Amino acid sequence: MRLKQEDCRTFVRARSRTLTTLATLAVAIGGLTTTAWAGSVTIVPPSLAVGQTYRLVFVTAETYTATDTNINDYNTAVLNDANNNPLLQGLNTTWDAIASTQSVAAITNVGQDAGVPIYNLGGQFVAADATTTLPSGLFSGNTLANPIFFDENGNSSASPVWTGSFSNGLNVPGCVGLGCATPIVGMANSSSSFWITETTAGSANTAALYALSGVLTVAAPEPATNGMLALGLVTLCLAARRKQRTAQVSSSKA
Repeated sequence: MRLKQEDCRTFVRARSRTLTTLATLAVAIGGLTTTAWAGSVTIVPPSLAVGQTYRLVFVTAETYTATDTNINDYNTAVLNDANNNPLLQGLNTTWDAIASTQSVAAITNVGQDAGVPIYNLGGQFVAADATTTLPSGLFSGNTLANPIFFDENGNSSASPVWTGSFSNGLNVPGCVGLGCATPIVGMANSSSSFWITETTAGSANTAALYALSGVLTVAAPEPATNGMLALGLVTLCLAARRKQRTAQVSSSKA
């Protein structure tokens, strides 16, 4: 049977529909694996739509003493921990410690960003934002929706965490910030105010730190390009024409 020009056009149209469907599926699957559950951490909460903003929070797998009085050193520590996971490093965002020294309060250190929700690395909603203005805010003194709980590798953690902070994100009264003799400690697996203010401990002991990202935006999955689809269709049509010519030559020799 000979493949006519009309057949090639029909063939191309049919393959075009198939390739478009496969490309759509590839985009959907690719978007899921790279922006939702990527490895063992969720870097885009599945409940959010394209264009929405959010922040991520985790508890460090590494532990530290709290003898340092410089908040920037704690910020550097959590940034380095985040960058140990290539998926978090690829977000190209800032990471700051949810911690207070005697001179810098946690709520100031991480930035308030009203209306930007916070999620843990399990994709769970934690707080409405990092302000004290909303009842469900991170520093409202009320319970979190879910504990911070997950470290940068996606493992659950019940570690004590250096915060140096009261539940309102402040560090007064008294010397309770990091760098003091007995800073305030929270608990990573708690969703009550104990997440940030559970007890105090000697600063020479070791505990984890909380890390909060900068503001992130849910991006649309990158679509397959029309050029790639067109190239595939041309290749298919040329193959069909070669098959037609081969059949014609064989027929003429018979």
